[in-house]
Amino acid sequence: MEWEAYQPVQHRTALDVLLAAVEARDGLPALTEYKLLRVDRPDRSRGSVAVAGDAVAAYVQAAPHRQSDGAEHWAIEIAVAPGAELFHEALEVAVAQVPGGARYVVWAWTSEAQRLLAAAGFTATRTLHRLERPLPIGAGPDWPSHITPSTFRPGIDEEAWLATNNAAFAGHEENGSIDLADLALRTAQPWFDPRGVVMAWDGDVLAGSCWTKLHGDGVGEIYIVGVHPEARGGGLGRALVLAGLADLHDRQGAEVGMLYVDGANEAAMWLYRDLGFRAVFTNCMYERG
Repeated sequence: MEWEAYQPVQHRTALDVLLAAVEARDGLPALTEYKLLRVDRPDRSRGSVAVAGDAVAAYVQAAPHRQSDGAEHWAIEIAVAPGAELFHEALEVAVAQVPGGARYVVWAWTSEAQRLLAAAGFTATRTLHRLERPLPIGAGPDWPSHITPSTFRPGIDEEAWLATNNAAFAGHEENGSIDLADLALRTAQPWFDPRGVVMAWDGDVLAGSCWTKLHGDGVGEIYIVGVHPEARGGGLGRALVLAGLADLHDRQGAEVGMLYVDGANEAAMWLYRDLGFRAVFTNCMYERG
């Protein structure tokens, strides 16, 4: 078994086999979307693979996250093939990819990974819940009187969306510093549908938006929903979520609504529970010490 720097041309096919095997074992994606989008982007991540013949037995990635306050941390994810006892070795390789002195975190989807991280001296410092509910929800959006909804216009609305999103998620460790390159990477994905991005305009100012994503298994995701801080408190967040769920079911055919929410976001957790969402699993972020 040898560890090598990940090379897309050399390793991508074998990596896809590994990721599919891990997902089949766990019933969960092997990597978060953030990491998947950066697998073949050496300018935005550092990856390594454990190679055994023609197979990839493990993959690790460390990727920088720029925060809206100017700080930066590195996020690590690890995928290990079923039956391979490589987690601790993979963790060492991943940590070695982080620049010296930089803050880093490790994300763990499964209870086994969480157990191994705890055994290695890591502590859970953040939770990310996946919530689901059946569709339809039976209620449509009640838009505030000053709001005009529309859908995303490629080539026109990018700057407005970025400004409002980054204000809505100021201080957030992932979503608060999305730039034009990040947005272009996401809108270039095969699943992107501009009709699935609800834009809520207050005159010519974007007050908030709800971006949805349809998965291939009949699950529709509230992908990113955010309300500008100056537009909060008037029911716009609820209206955006309801508009997104209605579009997912009525136009896109989703039978289940899904979203991810930070466990520390009490207001969002209250809203989603009030709308009938329930947690199906929790992803945990770990830090050493």
